[in-house]
Amino acid sequence: PTRTDLNLAGTWQGNDGATYRIRQVGNQISWIGRGGNFENRFIGTIRGNRISGSWQDTERSQAQNSGTLILEVRDGQLVKVSGQGAFGGTVWTRSQTGQQPTPAPTPSLDLSGRWQGNDGATYRIRQVGNQISWIGRGGNFENRFIGTIRGNRISGSWQDTERSQTQNSGTLILEIRDGQLVKVSGQGAFTGSRWTRL
Repeated sequence: PTRTDLNLAGTWQGNDGATYRIRQVGNQISWIGRGGNFENRFIGTIRGNRISGSWQDTERSQAQNSGTLILEVRDGQLVKVSGQGAFGGTVWTRSQTGQQPTPAPTPSLDLSGRWQGNDGATYRIRQVGNQISWIGRGGNFENRFIGTIRGNRISGSWQDTERSQTQNSGTLILEIRDGQLVKVSGQGAFTGSRWTRL
């Protein structure tokens, strides 16, 4: 079910000293968190007052960690319930006057549209500036991805949705080669390795 009663989109302050820019589409949520020496990304799903998903440090971070998080919405705050990996924040409060992050330059290539993966799935890609996300649907699985484009390389994290027979998550690094997307490396049981625009 799509959430209409809970809107978490906006700027939040974590108790790890970082600022989190949260984006919500229905019951899907993602963020970019930026602190003094780190930047991380999260993608997850809201069910009731609980958010579950996976996070990953970006290449701008001194550390290169990743893991999972389960949060709850309590009295207008986000509170960490559990998780895996070295994630510092445990409480997030909505900023009343959050500074907007400086937008990154828009790449010259627009990847938005439908793509066919060599895993038999169809991927609906959305690109806004240098931010990219997709929904991939195959015979018995559905996954979501959120990442960043730098040059011809895309790095980010993916997660199976509740519609999948499996419940896996991990990271992916892709390259744009001759109009195709090619998997360079990654973590987790992700079967696709090449995507062609439909």
